[in-house]
Amino acid sequence: MAGVNNRFTGSFVNVTGGTGANAISYTTAIINTSMYYQCEIGCSFGVGTTTSNSVFADILPAPVLTVTPTTGTSVCSGANVDLSATGALSYLWTVNPGTSGYPIVSLLTTRNNLATVSSRPTATLASGTGAPPATVASPTWIYTVTGTGANGCTSASSVTLNVITTPVVPNVLTYSYAPSTNCAPGTPITFTLNNNGTIGAGQWVYNWYDQAGTTLLQSTTNALSNDDYTPCYSCR
Repeated sequence: MAGVNNRFTGSFVNVTGGTGANAISYTTAIINTSMYYQCEIGCSFGVGTTTSNSVFADILPAPVLTVTPTTGTSVCSGANVDLSATGALSYLWTVNPGTSGYPIVSLLTTRNNLATVSSRPTATLASGTGAPPATVASPTWIYTVTGTGANGCTSASSVTLNVITTPVVPNVLTYSYAPSTNCAPGTPITFTLNNNGTIGAGQWVYNWYDQAGTTLLQSTTNALSNDDYTPCYSCR
């Protein structure tokens, strides 16, 4: 309206940012704290102003979600995985296995509106309906949970799981040692475990125990097909 000036204030100081600070409608910039707003109307041909009632913009906190397992965790193909979220009142899960066309009900073994859901990620998925069906690699599965707090605010968090091929552990493990056990006193012996199993993109955990099998002497994690152990005592 000609001759009428509008001015919006936030917490009773002139607003900054946003759009329409001197118009009949004002849209705030992003605000992170609660604040009162009101409009001051004045006539450009004279003095005096009229101030509107104040309105309170209450900024409610979004839920802070904690999700397990953590992102980057490696799981075996076809193994059951439980995913849990805390910090909200209700939850909704979605799954992205890296290929389209799979509904959530086929990727989760539980309902997707629970705090804890279960899934069996696989390293490959069918990409057709032939017999046998064609497959596509699915090495990473992304699980996203959206949590809603008691105040109605929402937040989301995602977890990426790395899917490895199912390991094949041999029934018999062999080992070698050097030098010969008939060595001179004081010469250490190195035992080498030979493992012809397959682990895909995963890693083996080699645990060396004493003769009784009760004392752990060494633990090594790697993707190698062998592992060495040298006792800390001298050859006898």
